[in-house]
Amino acid sequence: MNSNRLALAGLFLAVGGIVANAPARLGLAESPPAAEAVATPPASAPSAGMPSDAPPSDNRADSVRSRPLPAASFQYDHGQFVIGRIEQTLQESADLRGRRLEDLRDQLEALRMMMETRAAATQPPAADPATPAKDGSGNPNTGDATAAEPETAAAKAFEAVPLKPLSTSPIDRLALANNLFASGQYGLALESYRQLNPESLTPSDHRWARYQMACCYRKLGNPTDAEEIYRELASATTEDFISHQARWWLDRMQKRQRLEASLKGIDDALKSLESQIHGGSNGT
Repeated sequence: MNSNRLALAGLFLAVGGIVANAPARLGLAESPPAAEAVATPPASAPSAGMPSDAPPSDNRADSVRSRPLPAASFQYDHGQFVIGRIEQTLQESADLRGRRLEDLRDQLEALRMMMETRAAATQPPAADPATPAKDGSGNPNTGDATAAEPETAAAKAFEAVPLKPLSTSPIDRLALANNLFASGQYGLALESYRQLNPESLTPSDHRWARYQMACCYRKLGNPTDAEEIYRELASATTEDFISHQARWWLDRMQKRQRLEASLKGIDDALKSLESQIHGGSNGT
């Protein structure tokens, strides 16, 4: 224990000697006072016109005292350099966050436009407002009773033709459902496909009716029931056009779900980043 204390005391003495001799080694030792440096008494003032024998005054001691030490100057320059680097880093971070925010906004806008385009493509075309609606008689309904056209001979002849009931044949009902689907009447087509008797259809027609039902569900905005029927057709042992189409629609619907989830995540990240930026600007 005593030996350790003696070693520490010797180390402190050595460091103190180095620190004490540092100004002398660097050539920065202060000059002695003027009284000690010049031992001779001051000479009397010379008479006018006579040159003075006194040596000129030496101001080296004053210049040494007024000059800052190199260590202090180095610390000051280093501090200024560190402050400048911190300010530059903060500015670069702010610029990077600003560019990231703009990139996220562009991605969000592109995804929104793509989703709106897909939604508009799946919707039926809107009715032309320039075309007047028709009433039950088939004449344009302009709101004025006197504007209705009189019945023509062709209209009377058409009404005279006896109407025939729809055929109860499963083939005719399947064709009717297909025509309703092709004309965009997905609700009526779905009801027609439901009313078909599976026992009166061939296996291929039954699979086709099920596939069309899934398409009706998808068109009507019911992806859950549509995916259920698509999975049923895709997992069947029969490999045909319907099974391939069912797998294709399943993959497409799953990709759309992932895209919507990614869009929601980007939207949440954008809102969080905007709140952080606004909070930081308000805090400063």
